[in-house]
Amino acid sequence: MKNKRSCLICMESLTEYQHSQKHICMICGEISDSYIKCDRGHFVCDRCDNLDAADFIETFCAFTPTEDPMQTAQIALRHPKIGFNTLLHHFLTAAVLLSSYYNKKKRFDIKRKKIHEARLLLDKVNFCASPTYGICGSAVACGVFLSLIIGETPVAVKSWEMTNRITAQAQLALVELGSPRCCKRDMFLSLLEALHFLRDYLDIIITHTGIECEFHANFKDCPGNKCPFFKVEMGAKKLI
Repeated sequence: MKNKRSCLICMESLTEYQHSQKHICMICGEISDSYIKCDRGHFVCDRCDNLDAADFIETFCAFTPTEDPMQTAQIALRHPKIGFNTLLHHFLTAAVLLSSYYNKKKRFDIKRKKIHEARLLLDKVNFCASPTYGICGSAVACGVFLSLIIGETPVAVKSWEMTNRITAQAQLALVELGSPRCCKRDMFLSLLEALHFLRDYLDIIITHTGIECEFHANFKDCPGNKCPFFKVEMGAKKLI
């Protein structure tokens, strides 16, 4: 029997079966008995289904094994509690970058700790990371991400310069686009600039498969084809 809700992972329909089965939660990795799973086989346990948005971001980014930050971001943004233009995009930007970075490094032991640290740091700056103060929180999140990994790199002694540089590059990318404010687009742009920064300054290559925004239908000010993520062939140009 079809369930009225949609899968948090892929947005496909949920099906309710007569008999329960054991499933692995796609958010936390725990095994649970359930009568419900999505038509593509994804399963989210009741505990994760009821997490608030920030806890969901922290849990999902800590568990997911993918190195593709755009894929991680796209799935996480489907959570209905994240909303459209919200401060949660700032934490998600840092969490996605940390998840991809530590998955690539195979440092699963410290990934969750770093993601939680990013959450605490961004909670302190969210009040001023807005257009009113002249800076985007997703750009700030790039600096937070770099500050949390930079002690493990050869440029640790230049941490002040590097964290400011990555934040500035992300902020400049947002300004140059010159279209209406959209937290999802600003997050995608910030992620790309962070990946370019890792490649150019730290010789760390994290690849992605591009992104096609799923959310423009709910944003009345969406500029359509003027946004680099409106169509997948445009978003994919930034592959590295």
